[in-house]
Amino acid sequence: MRCLTSLNQPKDFTALLNQRPVASVGPFVLHLKPRLTESTFVAPGPRLGMVLPKRMIRRAVARNQIKRWVRPLALRVLEGHSVDLLVRVRGPLNLKDPLTRQKHKEELVLTFAKVAERLGSHV
Repeated sequence: MRCLTSLNQPKDFTALLNQRPVASVGPFVLHLKPRLTESTFVAPGPRLGMVLPKRMIRRAVARNQIKRWVRPLALRVLEGHSVDLLVRVRGPLNLKDPLTRQKHKEELVLTFAKVAERLGSHV
């Protein structure tokens, strides 16, 4: 079953932000935390959260574009694992220029490749 649940509780975001980053390439930083499914009332499987503040990524189109890039990558890497993943952006991004957009997309793929190595998955 290919399902990705979203993080929506502030306590979940704080718990992940208190963890050291697992991977960081360019402006993207990923925080990962294994989850015990027996001790919580949350459905098993991966959960994904994103922190894409408006002050870092001004255009809503760009924020949504990053979300569309992240979801399939996260689904591929986290499938079969019961973990929480938080994707956040460090520094301002501008996706108007096609070359910069492609560069940021490649950085995001590299960041998820690092997470896949750590989990023993494949991208």
